This record gives sequence, C-alpha cells and structure tokens, in this order.
Amino acid sequence: MSSELLYPTRLWWCAGRGRGIARHEGVEVQLHHRPPVMLPMGRLVELEYSPGAGVAYYQLAMTGQVDMTPEQMRECLRYLRAIALAARTAADVGAAR
Repeated sequence: MSSELLYPTRLWWCAGRGRGIARHEGVEVQLHHRPPVMLPMGRLVELEYSPGAGVAYYQLAMTGQVDMTPEQMRECLRYLRAIALAARTAADVGAAR
C-alpha cells in the first residue's frame, strides 16, 4: 500500500535529513527547507503531522517528542492547504501557456 493512501494529508520534516514532505488534497511537494510552522518555538528537529494516522508531534533540539496542541495542528493544516492551492495555481498557469 502506498504512503499516499496511508497518509493522504501529511506534513513531515526531518532536520537531520534536510528534507520533508507536504501532502494534501492530492498534491505532494518535497520540502528542502524547514516548513514555516511553529517558528517561535526554536530549532525544530522533527515534525510529523498525519491526522489520518492519528499522529501529530514535534521535537525540538535537546527535547523529546511532544504532542501538538490543537492550534499547532490547525497551523499545519493551514500550511498544507496553502501549499496545495499554490501548487494547483502554478499547474493551472503552466497549463494555460
């Protein structure tokens, strides 16, 4: 089974690997920079937001994993919606050429 079916909505970031994934509404974007969520919190080491799998946590440098608050989860979903909209808009503009 593909990860797209298991995680149709997913925001994942790993600082150690320097990469991540933003997936929502059939759009997937490979991330090469830290996603701009939870910025005031400090150095983000890992983030996993996969509501379909019931997973929502983050880890900062020098701490263990912490469950996201409802507001942090909403922030991740807002970011994913914006990414999906931007990707669709870019595809529509490219198709119109």
